[in-house]
Amino acid sequence: MVVFRALALAVGLACCAPGLALAQTLPTLPTAAPGAFDMQQSGVYTTAPIVLDGAVLFRIAATGSATASIADRVTTVEGVLQEIVADVQLGETTETAYDPSTFRVAIVDDHGQTVLQAIDGRHHQPVPVITVTTTDAEYNLTTVAQLAQSWRATLAQTLIAALQQRQPAQLRRNIERVLIAAGVLVVLTLAFGSIVVGLRRRAGALQQVLEQRAAASDAPAPSTDDTEEQVHRSRRRLLASALRQVAPEQRMRAFNAVADALVWLLLLLWFVGLTWGLGRFPQTTTTANELWHGALGVAGIWIVAALLNRLIDVVIHRAAAAWRVRYLASSEERARHQLRIPTVANALGGFKTFLVVFVALLASLGQVGFPIGSVVTIGGIAALGISLAAQNLVRDFVNGFLVLFEDQYVVGDYVTINGQSGLVESLTLRIAQIRDASGSLITIPHSSVTSVANHSRSWSRVDYVVSAAPDADPETTVAAVRAAIEALAADADWRDAIVTPVEWIGVDSLTKDWLAIRAAVRTAPLRQFAVRRELNARVAAAFREAKIGFGLAIAGEDYYH
Repeated sequence: MVVFRALALAVGLACCAPGLALAQTLPTLPTAAPGAFDMQQSGVYTTAPIVLDGAVLFRIAATGSATASIADRVTTVEGVLQEIVADVQLGETTETAYDPSTFRVAIVDDHGQTVLQAIDGRHHQPVPVITVTTTDAEYNLTTVAQLAQSWRATLAQTLIAALQQRQPAQLRRNIERVLIAAGVLVVLTLAFGSIVVGLRRRAGALQQVLEQRAAASDAPAPSTDDTEEQVHRSRRRLLASALRQVAPEQRMRAFNAVADALVWLLLLLWFVGLTWGLGRFPQTTTTANELWHGALGVAGIWIVAALLNRLIDVVIHRAAAAWRVRYLASSEERARHQLRIPTVANALGGFKTFLVVFVALLASLGQVGFPIGSVVTIGGIAALGISLAAQNLVRDFVNGFLVLFEDQYVVGDYVTINGQSGLVESLTLRIAQIRDASGSLITIPHSSVTSVANHSRSWSRVDYVVSAAPDADPETTVAAVRAAIEALAADADWRDAIVTPVEWIGVDSLTKDWLAIRAAVRTAPLRQFAVRRELNARVAAAFREAKIGFGLAIAGEDYYH
């Protein structure tokens, strides 16, 4: 729909006033397009603009509130300017009253007054254009002679350009340029439209892929039976599902960003083309200026803002892609790294959108004449009030960004947050959602987190303790436990579960009731529970074979941790 709206707008603009000459630049547009009596009060001075073809040439001044006299002066001067650029019939052709090739503006002294006069080869008598008064010079903080020189240069340049623009040959060239530019824009519209449609289709196909993968990855929550194994399998499933979603989702966002950028670029080209085309002809120059500084001026600001927003989106996603392929030692770290990228990129994208919209809003208010300083002051007060009213929300976003930036935990990790344990199923800048062993989904805002235990970060450990009979030989007992651990690590079914078979091992304590052997075994994330159970079975078999008896339960030890 966006493409069709863009095409409809483009066709409408082409019908009104086509045009964008790629080799040309925009005409110099005025800072405002006021009417002839747009008077302003500045201290003791009343000023009014002298306007030709919608452009302000300079402002004349009078002391006090001499509204009537300054209005008459503006009417007289602008009337002379219109007579100079007016069309006249010369034989069978229509040309301007004054010849641009011989036109000039002279400064003369007329009974003590400095007067600017228009002269050309077709007229024997010079025509007075404007008298430079002492009040004009005082308002401009200069002398009458210096101000006369400045106004003379402005009038000469502007009037010669206006006369040249009104010549029949120049009008024909402008029409040809506008028609060529209109054709270029139509071609660009068709080309951009086909590209946008193709990008939208590819994004739609990726959306279907994401929906199919999300449906395929749905599975029941782990039950209370065999919880550790269920947790491990659920974690692997969540991690794999999240990783499968990352690349298609990033491509889909990139396709949509490029498509939107092309649409906004096309609208910007038509807007510039409309303004340029209207500015090529004297009859529509004022309209072009009014459009540029009126409603279309604001529209142009937002078109540029939207285009810039989408272009920065593309840059962010390209940077995220470059960050994604950086070297990391283990597949676990690469997976975690990939899962952090989309959320961090979205956070940067949201902050970027806020800045672009805020700047565009300020520019729009300035365009319609609203004081920017007042807007900034009001915006600062509003931001302070909002921040005070939503402190927890702000802390949520700040803490969520730190969680991702510091890689505290990601989707698929088994964590304990504020005493709640479970698998991380969803992670945003505001909340973390974990699924516990009973299947409940627990939502925790980042601002409320006081402690986090990540049980699956990089690796886990089995703190293994076994109680042997107090009369057992320590060396034989330690050797039996070490042999059981190493045999388990060498087993093909368990090789991937054990990272370091024996970090350390030895006699931990000795009493009349037991001989405690303690060992540390480093495992893959969340495999410590299954490794402990299998190790118990193998140590029991090793003790029976070596005829080593078991001691009493060791006080204070949790054998099922």
